Amino acid sequence: LHLCARLDRLLGVGTEEDGDPPERPRMIVIRRDGEAWVFAADEVDQVHRVAARALNPAPPTLSRAVARVTRGVFASAGRSVGLLDDGRLFQAIRERVR
Repeated sequence: LHLCARLDRLLGVGTEEDGDPPERPRMIVIRRDGEAWVFAADEVDQVHRVAARALNPAPPTLSRAVARVTRGVFASAGRSVGLLDDGRLFQAIRERVR
């Protein structure tokens, strides 16, 4: 049994009410240092290794909440993908749960 965190609300991004719900909703369990959280995901790809040199700074158009937990942005399959910092993300969740 794990607590489920609403990343959309934590990060201040759109919610499922903004459009149709995903056809195949997913739940993802993320573990770090013995701590685990569950997140809803619209899409699941696979695990990617990203070299530090492939990361670009996060654009200034990101909301402050998203920028705070983003390590950087990288290109994948023609899209820009934000790489979240798991330590800062878990800390932000713990702060909100208190």
